Amino acid sequence: MPKIISYTPPWLSRPSPGFQLFNTGAQSLNANSNVRGSSSHQEEYLGPNRTIAHRGSEVFVVVGKQIRWADLPSLKDEWQAVEETPSKKPAAKGAGFMLGNHSVEAPENEDGSYRILKASIGEPIRQLCISPNERLMAIVTSHTVHIAILPQSELLNASHNREPLKLKTYIIGPTTHVLKQPSVASVLWHPLGENGNCLVTITADAVVRLWEFSTENRWSADSPALAVDLKKLLVASSEQDDVAPNRSTKNKVFTSDAVGMDAASACFGGAGYEDEAPWSAMTLYVAMKEGDIYALCPFLPSRWQPTATILPSLATTIVEKQTMNEDEEEMTLFHKRQCEDQLRWVNELDGQEPIGSNAVEESDIVQTYRRPSGLKAIPRLQGPFQVLTEDSGEILELSDIHIVAGQLDSESADDDDDSEADSDEEPEKDEGLPCSLICLSTVQGCVYICIDLEGVEAQWLPRKPQPTSPPPPIESPLVLLEALETMKPKDAKPSEWPTFSQDAESPYSLFITHSQGVYYLSFSPWLANLRKELLNDDTSGTKFRIDILRNNISTLRERILSFSTSIPSSLLKDQAIPPACATIQDSDLGYFLLTSHADQPYAATLDKPYLPPSPDLNPDLSDEYQVLPELNPPSYPAYQPPNAFYATSSLPRFIDTNVEPRHRRIMKEEQLRMSNATLDVMTEAHRVLSRETDALQTAAADLFRRCETLCEVLRNQVMNAGEVAERVDDIVGEDGNGGPGQRVEDRMQRMGERQEELVERFERLRKRMKMVEGKELSVREKEWKEEVGGVKKRILGSEDVDNEDADDADEDERDGPERDPRATDDSAAEHLKRFQDVQRLAKDLLEQTKELTSSDSRPTSRESNQPGTNSSDAVPSSLRRKKVLEVKKMLAKE
Repeated sequence: MPKIISYTPPWLSRPSPGFQLFNTGAQSLNANSNVRGSSSHQEEYLGPNRTIAHRGSEVFVVVGKQIRWADLPSLKDEWQAVEETPSKKPAAKGAGFMLGNHSVEAPENEDGSYRILKASIGEPIRQLCISPNERLMAIVTSHTVHIAILPQSELLNASHNREPLKLKTYIIGPTTHVLKQPSVASVLWHPLGENGNCLVTITADAVVRLWEFSTENRWSADSPALAVDLKKLLVASSEQDDVAPNRSTKNKVFTSDAVGMDAASACFGGAGYEDEAPWSAMTLYVAMKEGDIYALCPFLPSRWQPTATILPSLATTIVEKQTMNEDEEEMTLFHKRQCEDQLRWVNELDGQEPIGSNAVEESDIVQTYRRPSGLKAIPRLQGPFQVLTEDSGEILELSDIHIVAGQLDSESADDDDDSEADSDEEPEKDEGLPCSLICLSTVQGCVYICIDLEGVEAQWLPRKPQPTSPPPPIESPLVLLEALETMKPKDAKPSEWPTFSQDAESPYSLFITHSQGVYYLSFSPWLANLRKELLNDDTSGTKFRIDILRNNISTLRERILSFSTSIPSSLLKDQAIPPACATIQDSDLGYFLLTSHADQPYAATLDKPYLPPSPDLNPDLSDEYQVLPELNPPSYPAYQPPNAFYATSSLPRFIDTNVEPRHRRIMKEEQLRMSNATLDVMTEAHRVLSRETDALQTAAADLFRRCETLCEVLRNQVMNAGEVAERVDDIVGEDGNGGPGQRVEDRMQRMGERQEELVERFERLRKRMKMVEGKELSVREKEWKEEVGGVKKRILGSEDVDNEDADDADEDERDGPERDPRATDDSAAEHLKRFQDVQRLAKDLLEQTKELTSSDSRPTSRESNQPGTNSSDAVPSSLRRKKVLEVKKMLAKE
């Protein structure tokens, strides 16, 4: 779900130059109402309002009968340049504007914030629709349709030339789409048309026309390539029936089947992407005001450009279906004929050679095919698909329809390298549903979300009437998943017409615009569970499980923008319903939402959720990734002054515009004459003054209410801040009262004394533990300890010493790593050599002792006669010292 970062940016707010893009200018408060009330059919218009279109970051805006163009990043850059360097005036020409405390003056007749695109259109423009190739734009009024050739972006954005630019336009159906004919309900560009030049128009009387427009052939705009009356097609029994629309509105025959066939809106089942189901982009859905939905499949021009996956997937699907139907004995005649027609249609396509290839880009090659001629170009009308059952008793008044195409079955598509590369780049396509998702809106602002489990496939009428043939099966109703309310029924206006807008980020989210604001709807919370259930091979109990899912479905709904409800009705008129919003994804603007209401822009900058880097692709960054804290969204948008404060009064020019020339001299005299003419002039002046003062009063009252609300909010914030300050003062003790502060100081003093006692107790315990442990070892004792340890290691080995010092010596000795056998042999040899040396020394000592003992036992007569002579004196002192040194050395070695 996108979070709101900010509302209408400063570079689109008054008095910046970007505000003038949507503003009609400083004109009279009564001028708009007088012009708009000049023709009756304009006030009776009830239909979609799509007067904002975009081509990348470029926007095309309709203001009255005027088309304005602007590049939003350029507007933003110019505003930032003036804010940073006030002395630098932008190259824009216009009626002057203020940026902060700096004023920029310009001529009153031009405005450099936008560029005017002139088109010879005499009625208010209701819809703008840009072609898929972004070279053409359909301009739609209530009854007429024009196609304009759009200039290149470089030409429009030329800074040295901001003069109005005249567009080259073509009238579509100069005898068909006129004021005397039914109004235009919807205008669409065919997603599979050749070079994106095929236009589809649907009128309110349920007549569909396909125009194969070409700038090289001017006659292509005079008559449609295909025209079908859905009321006649609904009751047609074969291809021989006349389903062409009547050329005049007179002598129309009433039939019961024509009841409830007033078209409200239309939409193609797909946008022509490669991951869509094959029949989606060639299926036209038409929603009727009474609540029924009809479908035409396939609805194609004479030359069309399929995607790389349409033909292979169609061939695979139809062949598998044909094989399965041959095994079924209970197959109806209708389904058998349908499979045969589909197989024949696809075989004719496979036998064709592409007419030519148009390289839109170096890596993108589009092939053009002819529509198969073996079957009629106009298919059978499928439907009606009902949202609510007849038992419900509820009557729907539909205003718009939006289709999300089903996902292409991966098993039926070719797994080439290009498709694998695309799947790696677009992981979101695996999250789609295998069936179409249908969204419907009503004039009361209610949104119905449905799915078509069976899907729509190609069907044709029989070639000849067959009285004995069974009627086609009744279409199953759509599965209603959820119904959402985006507006209270009492807030709906008489001319209410909610419209959908596609989200630029995800196909499974959209925006709906009506008089109360703009709402965001996302189907992501329940999309995965429903997809898992639909892709399950076990079909037993599917209906029961889907019913359980329906009870747990909760679509994400959020209000993005709210429109002011205090605008006087005299200023709205045909602007009471805001245009459908446009979502733009641009590196300079971000995720940007734009619409307008009452000559004022309404915008919001959204923040899409950022996914952390995948650990499989970059494991080093996955551990260091940290989610940034969420931004606090603004509580409400900034106040925008209404146009009533800036509109000029018509009273100074009232006499010149509303008083007859013969009475003007009388009105300019100092003393007025009491007459009927004077009374009429004063009455009309009072009406004008009442309208102007009412508009000013309403705008001032709205400002006063806002100020009161802000004062109340500020008062509550001050009170809350005061309570928090009192609590802090009570804790810190700076309240100046002496009571609570003294208690805090006494407590702090007691805590300090307690801390000192604990420190003294700790010191006493530490000294006592020192006495228990004993004195420290002296230097000689430490050396002797190290010497003993070294002797122990030399005798037992370092590994044996470590094993003996361990707590689990036996376990370590049993489970530890094996020793090197060569190291063990060396240690054993060294120990054996030492043992032999000790034995040899002991043997020598014994022999020497025996010799000394024997010599002492046999003393000489001379020695025995000498008094005081000891036996030890017989050993020479030098020999004794030598032997003692040898013994010490041996001990030192051991």
